[in-house]
Amino acid sequence: MVYLKSIDAYGFKSFAEHTHVDFDNGVTAIVGPNGSGKSNITDAIKWVLGEQSAKSLRGSKMEDVIFNGSKERKKCQYAEVKLTLDNHSRKLNIDEDTITVERRLYRNGDSEYYLNKERTRLKSVLDLFLDSGLGKEAFSIISQGKVDEVLNAKPSDRRYLIEEAAGVLKYKKRKKEATQKLDETEQNLNRVEDIVFDLEARVEPLREEAAIAEEYIALKEEMKKSDITVTVYDIESLNKDFKKLEQEIEHFQYQKEQKTNELDAMTFELNEKKKSRDQISNQIQNDNKALVEATESLERFTGQLEVLKERQKNSDATNERLEEEKQASQMRINKITEQIKEIDVELKEFKDRYQALVQEINGLEGQLSNKEGTFEEKIEQLKDRYYQLMTEQSDINNDIRFLEDKLATHQEKQSRLDGRQKEVYEELQRVWEDKSTYTEKLQSVEKELQETTEKYKSDHKLLKSKEQAYKDTESKLYQAYRYTEQMKTRINTLKSMQDEYSGFYSGVKHVLKEKSLNGIEGAVAEIIDTPSKLTTAIEIALGASLQHIIVKEEKDARLAIKYLKDKKLGRATFLPMNVVEKRFIPQSVIEQINDQQGFITVASEGVKYDEKYRNIVEHLLGSTIIAKDLENANQLARLIQFKHRIVTLEGDVITPGGAMTGGGKEKKASLLSQKDELKTTEDKYQNFMQQTTQIEENVKALKQEVQNIEQSLTEIQEKGTELRAKEHEVTLQLDAVLAKEKRLKDENETFEFEKNDGYNFVKGQETLQEKQNKLVNIKQDIEKIDNEINQLNASLSHSKDSEKTIQNTLNEKRSNLAVEKERNRLKEQDKKRLKEDLNEYEHTLTKINDQIELINSDDYMGSGQFEKVESQIQLFTDKKQEIETKMMDNQNKYKSIQEEIEQIERDTQSMHQSISGLETGLQDMVSKHSKIDIMIEHQLTHLNETYQLTFEKAQSLYEMPEDISEARKTVKLTKMSIDELGHVNLNAIEQFKEVNERYTFLSDQRTDLLEAKETLEQVILEMDGEVSTRFKETFDEVNHHFGNVFKSLFNGGRAELQLTDKDILDAGVEIVVQPPGKNRQYLSLLSGGERALSAISLLFAILKARTAPFVILDEVEAALDEQNVIRYAEYLDQLKSETQFIVITHRKGTMSYADSLYGVTMQEAGISKLVSVNLKSIKEEELEALQS
Repeated sequence: MVYLKSIDAYGFKSFAEHTHVDFDNGVTAIVGPNGSGKSNITDAIKWVLGEQSAKSLRGSKMEDVIFNGSKERKKCQYAEVKLTLDNHSRKLNIDEDTITVERRLYRNGDSEYYLNKERTRLKSVLDLFLDSGLGKEAFSIISQGKVDEVLNAKPSDRRYLIEEAAGVLKYKKRKKEATQKLDETEQNLNRVEDIVFDLEARVEPLREEAAIAEEYIALKEEMKKSDITVTVYDIESLNKDFKKLEQEIEHFQYQKEQKTNELDAMTFELNEKKKSRDQISNQIQNDNKALVEATESLERFTGQLEVLKERQKNSDATNERLEEEKQASQMRINKITEQIKEIDVELKEFKDRYQALVQEINGLEGQLSNKEGTFEEKIEQLKDRYYQLMTEQSDINNDIRFLEDKLATHQEKQSRLDGRQKEVYEELQRVWEDKSTYTEKLQSVEKELQETTEKYKSDHKLLKSKEQAYKDTESKLYQAYRYTEQMKTRINTLKSMQDEYSGFYSGVKHVLKEKSLNGIEGAVAEIIDTPSKLTTAIEIALGASLQHIIVKEEKDARLAIKYLKDKKLGRATFLPMNVVEKRFIPQSVIEQINDQQGFITVASEGVKYDEKYRNIVEHLLGSTIIAKDLENANQLARLIQFKHRIVTLEGDVITPGGAMTGGGKEKKASLLSQKDELKTTEDKYQNFMQQTTQIEENVKALKQEVQNIEQSLTEIQEKGTELRAKEHEVTLQLDAVLAKEKRLKDENETFEFEKNDGYNFVKGQETLQEKQNKLVNIKQDIEKIDNEINQLNASLSHSKDSEKTIQNTLNEKRSNLAVEKERNRLKEQDKKRLKEDLNEYEHTLTKINDQIELINSDDYMGSGQFEKVESQIQLFTDKKQEIETKMMDNQNKYKSIQEEIEQIERDTQSMHQSISGLETGLQDMVSKHSKIDIMIEHQLTHLNETYQLTFEKAQSLYEMPEDISEARKTVKLTKMSIDELGHVNLNAIEQFKEVNERYTFLSDQRTDLLEAKETLEQVILEMDGEVSTRFKETFDEVNHHFGNVFKSLFNGGRAELQLTDKDILDAGVEIVVQPPGKNRQYLSLLSGGERALSAISLLFAILKARTAPFVILDEVEAALDEQNVIRYAEYLDQLKSETQFIVITHRKGTMSYADSLYGVTMQEAGISKLVSVNLKSIKEEELEALQS
């Protein structure tokens, strides 16, 4: 921690000589009689820490701190105090282990500060100790009267203790500086805004006039350049045309002479050609007669030859055709033969596979048949035999017993038979009961098995239904996903259009996008929500007002308009919220039309909006009525005497006065319709998402149902298997009961027979032996059958396990056999078809061979006659060709000459036309030549009179444009633009420049001031937040410690701090205490000692909350009694581990707890001196003497 190591003083108050005091950690007490200068040590520390108030240093002026002399000593010329601080903890923001702070004051008023022996400013010293727990205003220096000051201070003044402890004084200081700057900034801003407001009234009109003047000058210059270039271009073009026409006139005259000479030559040549044509025509006629004669002879012989040739031609062609057909047939026969062989191979392979499959199937069927029938039949046969033997055994046993009884005693026979018959009867009764029980049990199992089977069929049907429903619902879900994605894409598109302000005018769009403009609330279209039903009506009612921009104040509108002008981004209309007043329809009118047919609502009530925009909305829509249709609107308009505008749902309008507007227009997306579509689409999207979620849940539910049903079917199958096993078990039990019943009945009948039959004793012995022998055989048979039944049951169990596997294999083999049969059938059909084709092609080949043999026979041709006719034909053919060749040559010559004649005639006619055209063209050229000469003269006059330029000068000054049509267009448009400008003030340019420069400069200043103001306000706001947070946290901590310290010092009681206001920044601090045995009360009602001890409790609480490097206490315990002084001193002793205490005191109890002690004496009048005291050797009497 930081602590005070030493203090050096010279010339400060009563310390005329250089005084050095070393301080240690812990409690240092400074004692001495009144007036010895003890408190001057406190003043010295306060002074060096930056105290500027002489009154706080118990003087009238700051010069009073300099030693003023005594009878023995001269006054000092300056006062100097130096503090040496230990800074190992670096709590003070200087990277040194030891810090020295020195202050020096001269009598001339000059003051010097030194920090580590370097000259510095007071501000640096103050900033160094600010919020460190030190400093001139810190709670660490409690001088005389400070306790009373704390007690008597107003709550608002008392809060500085908490602020110092919270470390917020630096924030308050910065806030004060920022507030001063803010006041200065606002004053400057007000002054600048007044000037800017005056300039705005001048700059805008001048801007418009200057813009018009500049536009006029630019247009004139642009038109001058374009007009001169067009004129020069026209003169050059006319000169070129003039010279060209002169050349063309001369050329045309030359051409006319040339063509006249050519026409004469062509006429002579035409006459010569016609003579040649007539001669050739006569030769062609003579040749034609000779050709007719030769042709007739040739045709006669050619007919004869054709007959012979036809025979030969047919023979050769037929031979060739038959040979081709023969080869094709033979190839086809070979191919079919190969195919038949392949099929035979495949059929043989099939036969082998078929026999193998049949053997496998027979074997499997045999196994299955044996497994199904053999074991069960054998078991049943053995059971029947078993029951039969058991019955026989029982009968024989009975017979034996019966015979033995008969042999034993005939007298007992009757009674024994009666007793036995009774037992049989009773046993038979029990058998009948068992029979009934098992019968019922079997019926119950069969019924349950039937119900289970029905349940299985029902659930299986339900499963199919649920699976189909699951597939259908899943398909709907995917359709919903696609439709949802489409809507989402549309929403994103609409939102993008909305973000980009699609459909807004350019100026409106730029203002809404520009975030730097303040006070922009949005366009009218953005702040209202319109029901779909009223969209068209509201759009028509608002019209262009949909794009009006709502601003908070006129100033915001002015800035936005300036922005548009500066950037040349277009125009916009603004609605300041503070000046726009609402319009409304009188309540009497609304009551009048409220119940009328077709009345919908007042337009302002049909839309939704934020309440703060009510004036704007009612200004735009408050006087507009919405009606159902035009007919109803007419009725309502008449009813209200045409005083208010009415708009129908279709957009027809009746204005005040009765004018009607309506009709149709191209359907396109408007601002409200886009907004409505976005809202509607979003609502649909949300609704559809809910539906989609519901469908998803349905799909999950159906899937779960399908799984549950499948699980249920599995359980039902298992249950059916158990019931079938149980059915078999009960059946066996019932069969055993029935067999027993039969045996008992047989036994009963036997008894009846013996009772009624005569008896022979000898015969009885023989019968007994016979029966015994038979019984032995029967027992052997029964044991043998029993073993066989057990073996068969074991085999049957194993057979049933493999039966399913055999059945599956058998089904597979049967399927394979069916496939092989079908393949064999198809192959047999292919083979049959191929054999039919083979027979057909073999028959065709035979016929072809017969035809070839017939055609090649000698009788079919006549060779001698053929040669004779051929020679005659050759003779007349040559003659005819000779005549035709000659005749062809003449015809070609005739044709050629005729074509030449026709061409010459066409050329002659063309030449006549050409000469006529030349004559006409020559006349036109002469006329144009004269006109161009006049036009050139006119253009030269225009250059000279309008621009004082000669053609040569203009030609040298201006370059010709690439596209003269654009230049001509520019001249025309520029002239129109100049005419539209009207009167132009050319002096406005300089006037505007002068005013605008000042306006721009001041506007920039205003912008800078506004930014500075905003920054300062933000800084103040942030500092207020930080101060509030720190103050509240420190207040709570100090309040907590205050209660505890108070209880400790008062040995009971309660104490607390209270804020006088909810506003933490301005709240005062009230001290409320309750000493032991007393009621709660304020400090003003306490005794002097209680007040002092309460104040000390508060100071100690602050020290516990915010530890100070060192604390100087100047006789703060003066008003306390000895007991409280001891408590006070003990508490100091507790705190000294964290804080260094320098205590100026008169009280023995305080001195007794001090770690070191200094005595202040004034042996020389007016001069204070310090004496160090050894506390270990000092006696109590000496301490009291030192104190006095």
